[in-house]
Amino acid sequence: MKIQLEDRGITIFESAIYRTCSAILEVDNNIFIVDPNTLPLEIEYVKSFIQKNYSAHKPYLLFTHADYDHIIGYGAFPHAEVIAGADLADLHDKNSVLNQIKSFDSMFYIKRNYPVLFPKVHHPILENEDKLIFGNTKILFYSAKGHVDNGIITVIPSQQLCITGDYLSNIEIPMVEYSFGEYLETLRLLGKIAEKYNISRFIIGHGDYISTQKEFKKRWEADIRYVSMFVSGLIEDSVCKRIISEKGFEEENHKIHQKNMDFYSIK
Repeated sequence: MKIQLEDRGITIFESAIYRTCSAILEVDNNIFIVDPNTLPLEIEYVKSFIQKNYSAHKPYLLFTHADYDHIIGYGAFPHAEVIAGADLADLHDKNSVLNQIKSFDSMFYIKRNYPVLFPKVHHPILENEDKLIFGNTKILFYSAKGHVDNGIITVIPSQQLCITGDYLSNIEIPMVEYSFGEYLETLRLLGKIAEKYNISRFIIGHGDYISTQKEFKKRWEADIRYVSMFVSGLIEDSVCKRIISEKGFEEENHKIHQKNMDFYSIK
């Protein structure tokens, strides 16, 4: 499995599927396993990495949101406590997410050696700037609606680190399945967080992690411009095409853009 980064207690893994990222963060005598995914061998790789390097640490699972590709590894870590948004914990249609996992596995003839379950949340994040403290380390959480209605942003100020979920990807345009207005507010919140805590590292859901404020600003401005067009109702085809071209994977990003247009038209 590809490792994007291994530095000072932060390890970022990249799946071969959708370049989906998971991570392990060491905080005092604890580890936070972020969105473990996607293929069974990749999840086994993450488990082996933990056994080799962090067997004495207390494990927590941190889920950024309830999309199937982000919760798919939950059942492989039965002894970990779960941190996630209260909206994820209270999600009404959990079976729909589980059915997406089962459909994915069926399509590719995948068998897993752990049960496919929806996460049971032990530490629900209730409000912006909700926090958990581990030793001398404070971890802050913020609501991140827009892509879906159950996302959270995680910030570790002492490490100048932010975990965004499916925001700020360099390979995927904004995928809006809940609200364009709230997506824009989440992007603005990320801008405020980056400035307030001098964040220089961002772990994102798909694609390459961000290691500089310059790269953050580049992605942030492009995504702000794209989503703002839908909020204002002034959608410029040439601007959309340019942003899609800059992200790459143009065929798939055109599909995402069309889904956004369809979602916009029914709102």
